[in-house]
Amino acid sequence: MPDFGSIWTNTPVDDRGGDDLPPGKYVAKITSANTRTSKAGNYGVVFRLVATEGPNAGDSALFSAYLTDKSAAIFVEALSKLGITGDMLDADDEAAIQTAVGQVWGITVAQQKNNSDYVNVYLNKRADGGDTATTEETSGATPTPPAPSGDRPF
Repeated sequence: MPDFGSIWTNTPVDDRGGDDLPPGKYVAKITSANTRTSKAGNYGVVFRLVATEGPNAGDSALFSAYLTDKSAAIFVEALSKLGITGDMLDADDEAAIQTAVGQVWGITVAQQKNNSDYVNVYLNKRADGGDTATTEETSGATPTPPAPSGDRPF
């Protein structure tokens, strides 16, 4: 019998499949988080977001960040926004990224200008009253409070 645990651990999964949220703004919940290595050998993290309301409820999109020399600031900002620190990643990167699972965000899905087959996913504001950083907090400006209940987190 095959060693399924080893197969599951060692077989890369193409996280681009199954993404069906069309461009637009949504409220979405992070349902999974995984580390990846890009084809170029760069460390990355991938978060699946599932729309929680509206006609696209249940559809998903992926938010990913890869660490390169050119993208280090974007990588740090993205993970900081999710409440993940460098110390957490150093201690146990898999456990660190799992802390984002369950968070609810206002997101924007936007078609890439240079490639019509792919979209970019942007985290806007926490929609669940969470206390992780926003873009303004990570840039040193005054923090933006979570969106009050009933307000759109966009």
